[in-house]
Amino acid sequence: MQKVGAKSRNIAHLKGKVPSWVNIPTSVAFPFGVFETVLSDDLNQVVADNLQILKRKLHDGDFCALGEIRSTVLELSAPPQLIFFFVPQRAKKMQRSGMPWPGDEGSQRWEQAWTAIKKVVMGLGETLVGAYPGRALSFICKKNDLDAPQVLGYPSKPVGLFIRPSIIFRSDSNGEDLEGYAGAGLYDSGTMSVEYNALFLLIEEEKVIIDYSSDPLIVDGEFRHSILSSIAWAGSAIEDIYGSAQDIEGVVKDGKIYVVQTRPQM
Repeated sequence: MQKVGAKSRNIAHLKGKVPSWVNIPTSVAFPFGVFETVLSDDLNQVVADNLQILKRKLHDGDFCALGEIRSTVLELSAPPQLIFFFVPQRAKKMQRSGMPWPGDEGSQRWEQAWTAIKKVVMGLGETLVGAYPGRALSFICKKNDLDAPQVLGYPSKPVGLFIRPSIIFRSDSNGEDLEGYAGAGLYDSGTMSVEYNALFLLIEEEKVIIDYSSDPLIVDGEFRHSILSSIAWAGSAIEDIYGSAQDIEGVVKDGKIYVVQTRPQM
């Protein structure tokens, strides 16, 4: 049995169980152990040896080795067995789900995807999270009256981060899940354009000055009530499925609810 992280398993468990109006985005997970297998291949012997040297430097207190480790990981080559046996299985699953697979567009696109996967391993923090002053919209809702959300605060962040349609490469591990350890942001969520003629692999997010004066979430009370109530109902449904309080992350797009992560709230 191939093992993946809790994020992938939790989301997969929700499919077919949540109400039809709660959308679960399609995702494909590389099982644990792929990185170690790639690193142990003879093709990457030099990279493995260099990483061992850098790990010893880091253990001795040379924190500059962290940057060298990131650069060294990017030198990994994809072994033939990964390309010809493992990857096609993932490609077929993506195609059946309506997701584009970069390898269909030629070897260059596969090389771009491979670089994206390596950059996720490298990790520098989460994509599309801006440390700008201000706050997000917040609300509360009683479990016995999910149709009566109460707004506590309105959004005030001056800058929003946006990105064009892309495939997101995200680590399935998270230091936040380790007991007694605060490790949020250990991994990077790389984004890759789905356009065939894209010139760059990792897409930089676009910083946009937010104008809340025309945002329906602010100016349209009926729309706001509908969205917030839907979020509350979605959270309640997921909590019922798992039988415990959940830490849920999601997206609202064109009035539709998408759940991208859920895990027990400790």
